Amino acid sequence: MVSRALRRQPEALFLALLCLLSGLVHFLGAPLPNPVEALINPLMVVVWYAQLTVGAALRAAGLLVSSPKLSLAGSLLLSTASLVYASAIVYVDGPGSVVAASITYAFFVTYLLVAAAYMGDLVRSRGQGPVL
Repeated sequence: MVSRALRRQPEALFLALLCLLSGLVHFLGAPLPNPVEALINPLMVVVWYAQLTVGAALRAAGLLVSSPKLSLAGSLLLSTASLVYASAIVYVDGPGSVVAASITYAFFVTYLLVAAAYMGDLVRSRGQGPVL
């Protein structure tokens, strides 16, 4: 049985699974794929991959089981991970890399808007009070 959210957003699951795969490959010991990761603090790289992996897993799970709370949590983590990585690109490569980083910044904005939509849905479904 395919969830209603997944039927409306199959690309969201595809992107979440790609992010999950990318994070898992890193934690399984793959070499760093680009100079950005090689030049930033190793702890930041681990934090970024953890956000990417956990956020993608939560987002995918939320889509598969139609859970707005899981999708919200995953979207917030993916938004933060996108902002951190795009900022690292600009930090490492300088202002000329803003164009290259713009796709990752677009993911930041997209996941932030998705999270806001889930937050709004949760607030409306409760009528009032805290969301989580």
